[in-house]
Amino acid sequence: KKEMESTLVGIAQTAKLIQTAIRQVKESKKLRMLLEAILAHGNFLNHETERKTGAHGFRLKGLESVRGLRSTDRSTNLLRYIVEPFMKKYGESFPDELAKELSSLADARVVSLEETKNYCQSCSTGLQTVELACKAETKTPGDKFKSVMQPFLRRYTPVVSRMKKEMDALVKSFDDL
Repeated sequence: KKEMESTLVGIAQTAKLIQTAIRQVKESKKLRMLLEAILAHGNFLNHETERKTGAHGFRLKGLESVRGLRSTDRSTNLLRYIVEPFMKKYGESFPDELAKELSSLADARVVSLEETKNYCQSCSTGLQTVELACKAETKTPGDKFKSVMQPFLRRYTPVVSRMKKEMDALVKSFDDL
């Protein structure tokens, strides 16, 4: 019982942290400006390729390649090429302002959405196992398993069910980024 309680509290805290980070990413005006600049540069660089039409977006995973694209003399990379004029235009305080808008990301990057989802699923599976054991219990004199576990099931089944729905919504929200 105590383990279930602490596990559920941990899942809820982690989910809230991830949810806050997702909200900050979606609402950040500074991040939007920076991503638009990266998209514009990407479209410019691709203008003479097979993909002549302008892209309307890109996957966030693609940002890793922006830092890896280096100039021919290896003195700079595409990220620096985009950011330096950007900072001249919007001010040296831009990175600090962006960091402030995305303040939860530092904490959120140390947790795992997938792991949190798995913990939630483990709680659900554990409750199902207890429920099956209660249904299959044989009448052994003095055995209080069913009488102890049924209140446990009544208390935690709706909590875990609600948490699973919230976790599914959180995963969808993350995937929609």
